[in-house]
Formats: sequence, C-alpha cells, structure tokens
Amino acid sequence: MKRRYTGLGVCGVFLAMAFSKFIRVDYGVNGQLAVMIGSLFIILIAILYLILTKKYFGAFCIFCFTMPLIVGTVGMYLENLYLVFGGIALFFIVGAIVIKVGTKYVQNRK
Repeated sequence: MKRRYTGLGVCGVFLAMAFSKFIRVDYGVNGQLAVMIGSLFIILIAILYLILTKKYFGAFCIFCFTMPLIVGTVGMYLENLYLVFGGIALFFIVGAIVIKVGTKYVQNRK
C-alpha cells in the first residue's frame, strides 16, 4: 500500500515540475506566481474542510506546512531571494517539528 502512494507522490512532483516549466516558458514569472497563489488557495480550502470535519490535528499540520509556502510566495512576489530561501529553510524546520509532535500525538492517541 505504501509503495503505491510513494509512486503517486513521485509522479505528482514530476508533473508539477513539468507544469511549472510550461507556465514559466509561456507566461513568465508572473504565471508561476499565479500558480503558487492558486495552490495556496486550494490548500486553504483543504484546511477549512479538515476543520469542518473536526480533524484539527491534520488541519494544524497542513497549516504548519503552508506557512513556509506563503513565505516563499511572498518572496517570489517581491523578487527577494532571501525570503524564498527562508521559506525553503522554514519548510525543513517546520517538518522536523511536526514529525516530533505528530509521533507524540499518535502515540498518546493509541
């Protein structure tokens, strides 16, 4: 079961890279920014759905991973490379924190 989802994730990454390249060639940097804003909007809808279905921990985790994406999007909009790299670094920092908190939450839940 895990292998199927891993392959799906890898396909999603390569599809997103190809789509991003297509958007960049045809529409430039502003097209990529529009795609980033669209993805943020979809993520926020997913967070609202999780909150409405009372899956608060999942919504919290997705929200934590969305914050670096927002920082990176603002960095792209302002054309500030420091913000973009800060968003990438923040993503890894938040990932480590969520993994630590998530394992404790799952262990206490059982």
